[in-house]
Amino acid sequence: MPHYVSLMRWTSQGRMGLPAWRDRVEEGERTIEEAGGKLVGVWVTLGQYDVVEVFEAPDDETALEIITKLGGDGDAARVHARRGGRDHPAALERLQPGCRATWLHGTVARRTALADAIALAAFAVIGVLTHGSSITALVRDLLVFLSCWFAVALAIRLYARPSWTRLLATWLTGITAAVLIRAAFVGHFAADFYGIALAFTLLFVLAARAVSRRSVSPV
Repeated sequence: MPHYVSLMRWTSQGRMGLPAWRDRVEEGERTIEEAGGKLVGVWVTLGQYDVVEVFEAPDDETALEIITKLGGDGDAARVHARRGGRDHPAALERLQPGCRATWLHGTVARRTALADAIALAAFAVIGVLTHGSSITALVRDLLVFLSCWFAVALAIRLYARPSWTRLLATWLTGITAAVLIRAAFVGHFAADFYGIALAFTLLFVLAARAVSRRSVSPV
């Protein structure tokens, strides 16, 4: 698995809690393991940063989830870098520290959003082909489902702060809105189509995300 390096500076809140350092490390290790990763080591350093933390994670999405959880306590300001993997440029190692977390976050968000868009497009295309509908119907469904999905995703920050709760909220709210808007266009609401849309969009989104994760293999 690729390794991720987290560089930390103590905040004033973090310095006050230094006596509980060992407990913090153990809590962080549990957080990493619960997400499917593994803590490699934590070191206290001298110089620009106070602590260096290295952990393993199966992919960037999992690493981002871990980083989000670890950074939520307010004890330390963090920057992050990914070590290893074909999908990141070698120039990452030469970036200024403040740019590294942005690069990791942006890469994961873009790849995840693209996977979701492909999944929704696949659902719309398969539906139109199955029922022999027109190109106009395909364009309509693409616009409606993509617009509703990403409107909700942006509103609840699905890609900025990814979680299962936000994903399910985007899926349920976005697909429901899309089906209702589509019903307004076609002139009737079909309960069976609503059920099919909920089931297959979730299936396609999860499948597309799984493929997206597997497509990034560590060197």
